Amino acid sequence: MFAPNNAAFSKLSPGKLDSLMKDNGRFATLLKSHMVTGRYGKADIIKALTAGKGKATLTTLNGQPLQLSISPTKKLQLTTADGVTAEVVLYDLLGNNGIVNGIDAILLPGNAPAAAPPKS
Repeated sequence: MFAPNNAAFSKLSPGKLDSLMKDNGRFATLLKSHMVTGRYGKADIIKALTAGKGKATLTTLNGQPLQLSISPTKKLQLTTADGVTAEVVLYDLLGNNGIVNGIDAILLPGNAPAAAPPKS
């Protein structure tokens, strides 16, 4: 699981989290976009990145690909199919039913940064 930290939630516009929590379907989709099948601690992630020559793809519980790569700042970066990115800021919080890795952004479907306008 990749869990957003408090700073990530503070980046949401006012009322966004409340509106998500009131919509069970959207909230479930949001949660599933942060969970992947399997157990991935730091060592497992490094192994997957090494095998993939710096890239790896996991599948979220809602069936979407989650691309793993190394960011320009040399941190593990997650990228959703929509282009939303987050960096892992904390690894290996062990729970009874999985491993939690902390991220600095919310993987909110449809929340990718706007594309730069084409150069003329």
